[in-house]
Amino acid sequence: MIPDASIHQVGTGTIEIRFERKIDPVIHDRVLRCADALRDSPSKGIHEVFITYHCVGIHVDADAAPDLLIHLRTWFDHWLESDSKSAHESASDTRTIHRIPVIFGGSEGPDLSELSTFAQIPESDVVRMFCEPTYRVYMTGFIGGFPYLGTV
Repeated sequence: MIPDASIHQVGTGTIEIRFERKIDPVIHDRVLRCADALRDSPSKGIHEVFITYHCVGIHVDADAAPDLLIHLRTWFDHWLESDSKSAHESASDTRTIHRIPVIFGGSEGPDLSELSTFAQIPESDVVRMFCEPTYRVYMTGFIGGFPYLGTV
C-alpha cells in the first residue's frame, strides 16, 4: 500500500478508503476512479459506495464488516497497483457538466452591489468572475443534494 492511501473500518457498518487529506482535483479524480471500480466489482455485503473530497466510504452489513474489510484490503492493494500503472484519463474528463441558471442582483441577489463595492470592481466583473470557471462538485452533502465545491 502506498503512504497516501489507507483502508480501515470507521464504524460498525462503514469502511473508509482514504487518500491524501487535501482538496485537490488529482486526488479527487483518484477517489472517483476508486469508487467507480468498487461499484463495478460488487461484493456481497456492500450496500452503498459514496465519495467525499478525499475518501471513498462504503456502507456494509455490520456482521460482514470484519471479513469484508480483509477482502477489500486485498482488492484495494490490487486496484492501487493497476491504477498507478495504467495510463488513465482523468476521471473528471468523463463526468457530466451541469449548467445552473443564476440570478445576480436585485431582490434575488442583494449582496451583488455590496460585493462589488467591497472588491472595488464593477458588478459585471463580479458576475463574469463567478460564471467563467467550471466548478467541480466534490461531494453532495447532508442537505438534499447540497453540492460541496472545492474552490470558488
